[in-house]
Amino acid sequence: MKSNRVKWGFIWIILASLLWGFSYVPQEAIWSIEPLGTLWYNGGADLLEATIVLASMQSLMFTIVLFLLWSCVNNKPREAFRNLVHWPISKWFLVSAFFGGLMAMFGSTLATAFVGADFAAAIALLSSVFGAIYARVLFKEILTKKMILGIIVLVVGGILVLDPQAMVNNIMSPEGKDGVWLGYVGGILSAIGWGIESCYNVRGLDVADTEATTPVRYFWEFILWMVIIFPITGAIVGFDTFYGIVIDCFTTPEIFGMLVFTALSLGVADSLLHKGYPLMGVGRGLAINSGIYVPASLVALWVFLKDYSISLWLLVGTVVAIIGVFIMYWETDEEQDSVREIEA
Repeated sequence: MKSNRVKWGFIWIILASLLWGFSYVPQEAIWSIEPLGTLWYNGGADLLEATIVLASMQSLMFTIVLFLLWSCVNNKPREAFRNLVHWPISKWFLVSAFFGGLMAMFGSTLATAFVGADFAAAIALLSSVFGAIYARVLFKEILTKKMILGIIVLVVGGILVLDPQAMVNNIMSPEGKDGVWLGYVGGILSAIGWGIESCYNVRGLDVADTEATTPVRYFWEFILWMVIIFPITGAIVGFDTFYGIVIDCFTTPEIFGMLVFTALSLGVADSLLHKGYPLMGVGRGLAINSGIYVPASLVALWVFLKDYSISLWLLVGTVVAIIGVFIMYWETDEEQDSVREIEA
């Protein structure tokens, strides 16, 4: 019985990892479609505004697709709605939406826009470091010796992925993209945000049906964008300018199609992770996911975007970081149980 449960956990995590990796293709390709193409070329404030619009549109598409497709296919639309309105469950996904959406997804979109999808995918591996540290400080989870060693290896891999010399050259070069430093900041934000989000997701998954939780998380993310970020951004840059970009993107079929592809890959991948984690453990599932999604993303970018170049530093750093994740989380069942002995 236990072996069958672990087997299905492996299946869900592997499928999620492949979909997660493929999601970086539409996230990169969408910047070549007008009006986003012009804003990407302009860089700076124009690209920052476009990133805000794109990240919020992704959360809306995730909510719609995951509710209509995932919840309905699993015959759980009522359960998803109950999870949303039941505050003891919904509160965990509200906090998760803040860190995973407003911080991580926005940061990843920034990294993709200003630096590239390969960098955005690889730097997210550092989320394991921030998640482990946050869980230790806030939830009093135990850090084993293997986890501490894995964190050290992961940090080394993260430094290689960043390639400090190339990063400084990109930021200082007069021929570089205006505001490219925002991409590197966004990459770090995505790692911090997804690391913290995972802690709150685990709390929510402990008390809710895993097949009816992802729509709740993305619903709250979309609300946060609409209620907080959009009004603030509109007030800063001008409502006519900002909402003009929103309307242009919504009325462009090619952009809409890319958003659907992203939702069907990244959104469904997130749902599959929610199914797989309880079956085989979050730590082991995270190790497998990290070991597959980054190589899958790099291969997918190279295959579908033919002129896409990937640096040797990024490849080496990715391999080192993946080794660090496996050192951290590939524990025995007893050790997995021990790290979850947290305060209620």
